Amino acid sequence: MGPLLAHLVQRESPDMTIVSMCIHTDAKVYTQEAINKVFYDHLKGVYTEQMHPKSEALEELLVEIRLPGLSPILTESLDVQISKEEVVTVINNLKPGKTPGSHGLPATFYQKYEDVLTDKQLEVYGEALSGGSLPNTMQEALVVIIPKTGRDPESATAYRSYLRSQRQADLRVQLFPSVA
Repeated sequence: MGPLLAHLVQRESPDMTIVSMCIHTDAKVYTQEAINKVFYDHLKGVYTEQMHPKSEALEELLVEIRLPGLSPILTESLDVQISKEEVVTVINNLKPGKTPGSHGLPATFYQKYEDVLTDKQLEVYGEALSGGSLPNTMQEALVVIIPKTGRDPESATAYRSYLRSQRQADLRVQLFPSVA
């Protein structure tokens, strides 16, 4: 449904193709590959800076704040495997009609095929808990760029970036709220 809707909207809207991009004050690029590289370089800098704060600043922050401790009961409850009932509850609480991630599977797909998907999802999340990391495909996102009003459309800074993560991210956030 999501990809079909996107196609229909794109067909009805004026062409939003970016045909050129400034790389310096006096240089432009015109190929799609070069334009993509300009956005890649710009967004890589933006997101790397956000994801990796300077170590001195992080150390200062950790010294200043007091983190609460966990009670033994709460600590023990965090070490318990995720139950099938928890996965089913999360699936049933997904909002229908939400825009799916780049894979094109809406929440209603998970709800309709809950009995088939739940065991596999339980296995994947169990492996993630024991192994300490999620599969790479669950860490991917689609970057959508949105033009800012009144800005030079040939500048990468004239666009807002929005990350549309996979539908599994909705499940992950609800199952692992403190680590997602």
